[in-house]
Amino acid sequence: MSEWYRLVQTIVEEVDEYIMKRNDEVLTLSNLSGKLCYSEFYISRKFREISGMYFHVLLKKLMA
Repeated sequence: MSEWYRLVQTIVEEVDEYIMKRNDEVLTLSNLSGKLCYSEFYISRKFREISGMYFHVLLKKLMA
């Protein structure tokens, strides 16, 4: 179980780093999955598991 947790934590850290460094790029799940080499479904699911929030909700908050 701890290996799974480390993997998920790594993904969340990669997502966070990408969000913080995105400069003027449009932040979408599609762009994020391409940059991180994970499927959109996988990123969305893991993001929800860890944060308790849907990715599209985060996008709305960031763009507000």
